[in-house]
Amino acid sequence: MARNKDVEGPIQKSIYEGLQRQYPKALIFSVPNELASKAGGGKDGKARQQMIRNIQAKAKAMGMLPGMADLCMLLEGLFFAFEVKAKGNYQQPNQKDAQAVIEANCGYYFVVRSVDEAIDAVRGAVQVTDIEHRGKIG
Repeated sequence: MARNKDVEGPIQKSIYEGLQRQYPKALIFSVPNELASKAGGGKDGKARQQMIRNIQAKAKAMGMLPGMADLCMLLEGLFFAFEVKAKGNYQQPNQKDAQAVIEANCGYYFVVRSVDEAIDAVRGAVQVTDIEHRGKIG
């Protein structure tokens, strides 16, 4: 049985690199929530599935949040989360749940499909925030 082709990985890598170039002082990191499902494990399907369940259970106990965005960025006191999607792919329910928590805590959450979308989203959020801060300051 062939494994699914990783179409979002290369997009995520290009977005990560683009954000690093655009915002060199930002803290940018990935959240590898799906590493367990990409683990090897041989040809024994049942053994592989059990191994994946064990890895996921341990990761959850250590703070892994199912549905968390693929990339996160801290920039000038603002928190950004980027869920990377290929064309035709959409958020899962647990990803929408993570989005709600991030936004409830004044963070920014974006579903992005390219470097340009991610950078444009940050620029728009920073402009809105700058306007809000100016209004509060003076």
